[in-house]
Amino acid sequence: MENGKGFISLKTVSDYWNKVLFDYNLLKQNPLNVYLAFNFFVTSYHLVDWVFEGKTSKGCSERKLFEESSLVRINYHICNGAKHFEPKKNNKNNSVKEIEDTGYADNDYCSEEYFENDILIYLEEEFVSEFGNSIEIINLADKIVSFWKEELTKRNLIY
Repeated sequence: MENGKGFISLKTVSDYWNKVLFDYNLLKQNPLNVYLAFNFFVTSYHLVDWVFEGKTSKGCSERKLFEESSLVRINYHICNGAKHFEPKKNNKNNSVKEIEDTGYADNDYCSEEYFENDILIYLEEEFVSEFGNSIEIINLADKIVSFWKEELTKRNLIY
């Protein structure tokens, strides 16, 4: 942030972007770890605050338009739903129906193929044409990182 605020060594949008990439790479290495998923979605959504330096959508029409992006809306829903322990409920921005760990293991039997599970995010109807009924957590994270990389490069905030 240009105003000199930040958190220890996280002082610029570029610093915060590196934090997003750090969280993203950890999540890619362990896509079933809910702590890493939580960190990624919370960190990546809050890039909005760093880009717009705390301006709200009420006072910044550019931020309002930006927040209407499908990826930003889904990211917002997951971020705020997770931190309030209600990832399916979000009165302000309904985009996610459910988040599910698709793994299965019976107490008496466990086979190798059962370890090939994913966390799936089931989306509301409005987002199905763009992403399908559901999207794997890593595929969504890939899209969010690509979105931010393009946006931050276009704004000359990363190089």
